[in-house]
Amino acid sequence: MRLELILNKKRQKLSVKEGTTARDLVIRKKLSPRKTTKEKRKTIKCLCGKAALITVLGRGYCKSCFNKRIQKKFFQTLKKQKMVSSGDHIAIAFSGGKDSVVLLDLFLKFRKRTGLNLTFSTITVNEGIKSYREPQIPKLKKYLNNLKRKNLIEDYKLVDIKSLGFSIDDIKKILVDRKGEPGLCSFCGTFRRYLVSKTAREIKATKVAFGHNLDDYVQTQLMNIFDNNMERFLSLEPKLTSPYFVHKISRLIDITEKEIAAYALFNNLHPFFEDCPYLKGSKRHFFRRLLNKIEDSYIGSKVKAKYFLDSVMEKIPTKERKKLFKRVVLCKVCGEPTTKKICNTCEMLENLNKIKRLKAKQKTKKQNKKLNKEYFNVLLFIYLIAGLSSIG
Repeated sequence: MRLELILNKKRQKLSVKEGTTARDLVIRKKLSPRKTTKEKRKTIKCLCGKAALITVLGRGYCKSCFNKRIQKKFFQTLKKQKMVSSGDHIAIAFSGGKDSVVLLDLFLKFRKRTGLNLTFSTITVNEGIKSYREPQIPKLKKYLNNLKRKNLIEDYKLVDIKSLGFSIDDIKKILVDRKGEPGLCSFCGTFRRYLVSKTAREIKATKVAFGHNLDDYVQTQLMNIFDNNMERFLSLEPKLTSPYFVHKISRLIDITEKEIAAYALFNNLHPFFEDCPYLKGSKRHFFRRLLNKIEDSYIGSKVKAKYFLDSVMEKIPTKERKKLFKRVVLCKVCGEPTTKKICNTCEMLENLNKIKRLKAKQKTKKQNKKLNKEYFNVLLFIYLIAGLSSIG
């Protein structure tokens, strides 16, 4: 009986299937490869002496040191660039993914560390993707309600993209077999930014924070280069200053996606959503995979690309950059701030309505054609019967 208990403990420890004998355990132990002295030396350790759980640019970090590194980088950037000040009401674009969950956690830790009088609100946009966003909304509400109850956030807002007239699922159906139109990511990104900025202004926020990380930044700039879009390439600098705009900040821009995922894992910050089901096959997905392949072959490429882009921005004179931006005006259709007569959101909505009307006309024509064909067949049948009766 005692031998059986020992075997059961060994099975549990070694994850051995039920029915394995003592002889099998002995054979497995003999066959299992032992670490050589060279392999033991290769084990990476953190500078504090603990075993490293993650390596960043060839250097190992334990959980504690890694958390300190991420928080220090985030805090120093906020202080150095004076992005926030006491009395600010910061609206956080909270999608529920790992980036926004980590961003909120870092802001809460920053407030606790500095003692600044900061208030936070979250804004979540429901894109209307049934298989992706909608099933998780009840869990998201429960999580945000818990934060509100603890007075960690002032309030949270849930905005439906359907309020603009179309959900992303609707747009997917409309754009079927339409070549030359912007991808779903373009519509989704534009509409989400529009609703977040609008809601931030409505709740009287002084700043709006987005969880764009280093990978997102490099991907976007690479796409702008291949699109030959200089205005978008320089859109982060200089910032548009206007009473109509809520000042935007993206302070995960110096932290890689890998580091954010590790931080979320180490601190039990479970994201509510993974990658969007419509991401695969998009232009961003292509550039994302491309950069990850480059990073796998040449470690540190993403960080170097970010430094290169920063140096390019610094070398372009500020006056030249400001010339690319026009005076901020109000959109003639919706009344929201823009640099054009009609904002991008309204232009996209008008384009979608045109396609919808065109498809409705084509559908009506097909139905009429089908009805005419059926009507002709009925008439032909009646004519044949009448002809046969007259012969008889």
